[in-house]
Amino acid sequence: MEIIEIFFDTNILRNKNHQDYSKFEFGNEYTNFIDYINSKDLTETCHINVAEIVVEELKKQFIDDFNEDDENFRKLIEKFRVYYNFNEPDYKDIIHDLDKKVIEYLKNENINLVLIPKDRAIFNNIIDRVINKEKPFSGKDKETDKGFKDVLQWESMIEFAKKIDSNIFLYITKNKNDFPKEIADEFVKRTNKIMEVPVGDALI
Repeated sequence: MEIIEIFFDTNILRNKNHQDYSKFEFGNEYTNFIDYINSKDLTETCHINVAEIVVEELKKQFIDDFNEDDENFRKLIEKFRVYYNFNEPDYKDIIHDLDKKVIEYLKNENINLVLIPKDRAIFNNIIDRVINKEKPFSGKDKETDKGFKDVLQWESMIEFAKKIDSNIFLYITKNKNDFPKEIADEFVKRTNKIMEVPVGDALI
C-alpha cells in the first residue's frame, strides 16, 4: 500500500475565526480537507504532517488573535461597567498552556510534527537560499521574515523525506508565487521521491 505524506502551508491551517480560546485547533480549510479524505476512505494511505516552523507561526497567530480579541472585550467591559458588575478576566493561563494545547491537538488529530533540521550543512544551505533569494524565499521588502520561514519549512520537508520509506509527498499551499510547481523538481533531485504541489482550487 503506497503511503502519501501530506504537508500543509500555514495559510491552509490558520484558524481565522476562533470560537474557543481554551483550545488550539486548525482552521476550516484543514477540517474540510480531512473530511474529504475520510469521505474517500483514504485515512490509511494519507499521513498528515506539519513542520515545526509552521506550528510556531500558528502559535504566534493564535496569540496575536487572542490579544486583539481580548483588547476589544476589555473595552466592552469598560463600556458596560456602569450596568453590570463585570470583573476583567485573567487569561494568562490560556497563553501559558498553549504548548500543551498544541501537543494535545496534534496527538488527537494523529498529525506528525516534523522538526527543524539542526545539521550545520542544512543551515548553510538555508543561508545560501536567503542570500540568493531562491524559492521558496520571497525576500521582498517586509516579507523577508516570511521567506525565511518558508525556507525552514521546505528544508524540514526535504530532510524528513530522506529518512522515511514513503515515496510520494503532497504539499498543499495557497502560495503559488513562492511554492510554484517547478520547485517539486528540486525535491525529486534531492530526495529521489515525488512531490506534488497543488495550489488554490486544486486542493482536492
